[in-house]
Amino acid sequence: MRGPHLCLSIALALLPGCSAIEALLDQGRTPIVYVDIVDTVSAQQSLKVPRAALERGARAAMQDWSDFAFREAQAGEEKWQLDLRVGLVTERRADPDKARAPDADVVHRALGLTLKLHALGATERVPSDVQVSALVTRDEARQVPLEKLAEHAVVEAGQRMQTAMELYWGPESAVSAGLSSQVEWQRGMSADAAGVRALKSAVPALMNMVQNKDEAPELVVKAVGALLAIGDPRAAPAIIDACRHQSPQYVVQMLFALGVLGGRQAQGYLFTVQSGHPDPAVRQAAASALEELERRRDPAPAAP
Repeated sequence: MRGPHLCLSIALALLPGCSAIEALLDQGRTPIVYVDIVDTVSAQQSLKVPRAALERGARAAMQDWSDFAFREAQAGEEKWQLDLRVGLVTERRADPDKARAPDADVVHRALGLTLKLHALGATERVPSDVQVSALVTRDEARQVPLEKLAEHAVVEAGQRMQTAMELYWGPESAVSAGLSSQVEWQRGMSADAAGVRALKSAVPALMNMVQNKDEAPELVVKAVGALLAIGDPRAAPAIIDACRHQSPQYVVQMLFALGVLGGRQAQGYLFTVQSGHPDPAVRQAAASALEELERRRDPAPAAP
């Protein structure tokens, strides 16, 4: 890479494999007019991510998107930009494997990156930007070029971006289906989309996520955040149930969520915790959450 920052503006004519038929099909899709690739990681270590691999991955990812294409914008069209950020590149000797020869020179590689698609100017889409991340790892012979892993990581992130577009801009049914997905990152992304779009139809599924004791804690937090953004008091029982048999640190987070959510059930639970929980930090958090609930319910009158 030439320096830590690489800003890339590619002309379609310079992209290999671009045909007149592809260009014609692209005209029906929203134009991405600029691609910005920044890799600060490779500049700080000996392991270099080939620029060409990131470019090829970005092009392959965009070709698979249903609503966007990398092309010049016509007069009056909204313009979008794609940002690609390499955030992690590591390589170490792979752990022993019975299927490999003991002296095999095999390394464990990991590459993490983010893609962000955002509008250049006003747009009717809400939200006007979408960001996804991908982390790809594999064991491979040291002599295998790193570019294969890099290109694969960009394509993987591109597939997640297509899913994100469907969740944020597609029908509500896509979000409902995503919340019940067997894939963890899809559930998390669906919870984020439900909160941003304030989808009341997603409340039951989000409540199930919160109450599911086998759900990853970070996804429970996402689901609670979505419920708060939606602001439906029906979610209070699920959040209360999630507090049972949890650590004081976890309970404190849920108490503040109940203070924001409000409602009679939330108020009653906070009062009970404030009065009788054995942990003083939890009692104090409940008192603060009650104050927040009261403040939201009875806002101070505006100054004359």
